[in-house]
Amino acid sequence: MRSRGTLYGIILFVVFINCNVALRAQTSNDTSYSKYLSIGPRRAGICFGNSHRYTGLRLNLIDRKVKRVNIFNLAFVTKTRVMNGLSVGIAVDNDSIGNGLAFSIAFTGGEHRNGVTIGGLACGQQVANGFALGGIYYTAHFLNGIGIGGGWCILKKANGFAFGGAELSADTLNGLFVGGGVECGRVDTINGRDTSFGRMKGVAIALWETEAVKLTGLAISILYTHIIKQHGVSIAIYNNSSELHGLQIGLLNHAANNPKGLQWLPFINMHFGKSSVASHQSTVKEKQ
Repeated sequence: MRSRGTLYGIILFVVFINCNVALRAQTSNDTSYSKYLSIGPRRAGICFGNSHRYTGLRLNLIDRKVKRVNIFNLAFVTKTRVMNGLSVGIAVDNDSIGNGLAFSIAFTGGEHRNGVTIGGLACGQQVANGFALGGIYYTAHFLNGIGIGGGWCILKKANGFAFGGAELSADTLNGLFVGGGVECGRVDTINGRDTSFGRMKGVAIALWETEAVKLTGLAISILYTHIIKQHGVSIAIYNNSSELHGLQIGLLNHAANNPKGLQWLPFINMHFGKSSVASHQSTVKEKQ
């Protein structure tokens, strides 16, 4: 028993000496932003403080000028250039490049995220590959995978699945999209807004309305659909299309490129031939 106690004492003494040596070396040689305590080697093990590069369990208050962290990082505000593993920002997680799982209570941002990204209130990235969730608001320039905004989901381009509780808005949508309202591009031709972008390919399901400049696929809404160039099927109480190449199903349907007398029809309207209007821009000019 005495021999075991002596051995344990030696081990604890060695660990204590290594920790103190590491701390003295790091506080004396590194910059003022890189003072930290490492239990283990200088850049691996368990870290307390603002280490610039570390592998293992890292705990800090506010990250400053952090270059790379591997495995686990916990801070009140995280800000690393590259994070590989689990990153938890108690208030904000704003790693530039994240590979793995990132979470924060308030906001989870970043430039390029691969994996799972969760923001308790809001979440936003330049590029997101994988799964992203914002409790109230989610936004991304490019989304490849699944993006969910509890209230609003605002995207530039999305490939995969996106959900916005109140509204889902994007310039380009490819896949399955669900929201209170689904909007792809600007389609307010009455006010002469730009309608040169907004392409939706796939399926859109909305609680009240679906708007798109160009649709290839299926749009389902309870109240109405407003589509400039439609190639596919739209289902709603009221369907409106400037250039229809497909089928409309609803109580009232309008296809501006049908011959007069067939433009406004109840229940079902369709057009499968060539358009009788040069483009949707003619509709814009007439209304202006």
